Amino acid sequence: MTQPTPRCSIVVPAYNAAAYVTHTLRSVQAQTLTQWELILVDDGSTDVTAAVVAGLGEPRVRILKQANGGPSVARNTGLAAATGDYVLFLDSDDQLVPSALARLIGALDAQPACVAAYGEALAIEEGQQTGVSGKPLFAQRPSGDVLESLVSQNFIVTPGVLCARRAACQAAGGFDTALHVAEDWEFWCRLAVLGPFQHIGPEPVLHYHLRETSIARSQGLDPAHALRCAGAIFSNPQITARLGERRHRLYRRAQAAVFSFTATQHLRQGHWAAARNGLLQALKRDPARLRDPARLRDLVLLGLSVLRWLPPSVRRRLK
Repeated sequence: MTQPTPRCSIVVPAYNAAAYVTHTLRSVQAQTLTQWELILVDDGSTDVTAAVVAGLGEPRVRILKQANGGPSVARNTGLAAATGDYVLFLDSDDQLVPSALARLIGALDAQPACVAAYGEALAIEEGQQTGVSGKPLFAQRPSGDVLESLVSQNFIVTPGVLCARRAACQAAGGFDTALHVAEDWEFWCRLAVLGPFQHIGPEPVLHYHLRETSIARSQGLDPAHALRCAGAIFSNPQITARLGERRHRLYRRAQAAVFSFTATQHLRQGHWAAARNGLLQALKRDPARLRDPARLRDLVLLGLSVLRWLPPSVRRRLK
């Protein structure tokens, strides 16, 4: 039977994901919006990822195999093969909530000028819910022309919370394959040059799984990776032309946000001294953060790092 033309192409880069990818695909099959295709890019797996996916017998799923090239290469492969009007990049261990596609695509249908719509994620850490619904602590979630906000700090929690127009993703040029950490942040910034984003509200669209092997847990502890990404953002002539003279201040703010993020990861793991150092580096690079109510988060976390204490209520609000 001929499948209907998909409204959305879901691109899943997968490397040795056999243990959990079934849950990810089941979450897509449970979508209330059924006109989708899923392109799983097996990025050189040495396990049975492809066989597990093929065993589901889902006609809307395509499997593409390639040599291991990393998430950016895999996402670009999937984007090139996509046929839907919209595209969503879903990590192989995350799960969409049933209404996710309907809500995200509904927002884009209602706002033809928008190039992307995004929502919130509910954090699942080692199988246990650690996050809460709603906005994280002292965080912005802007709509409209988000470029200045986005170059300052990546507020897109993980790729699976964002759905974009395929034509815009292609016009932006896909993911930078030279970047291996925070590469999604750099791509979202190029996408934001092309048009507005729409935040769809606090109800989560995704369950975001944090594991010991997660990048946020490993390479996310070292600011050098994301600082390289920030450098790529602020050396892009299309972006800097839009920012004008504000680019210097915004670059310092972006560097501060990187140190704040890595400090948060250290704080989660009880690395109190490293967390304090990161937060102090953040405040040093952008002293104006002290006067910004939205930046009270860093001061709160700095105080907690001194006390060597992270209350569960605060931990659940960190994203």
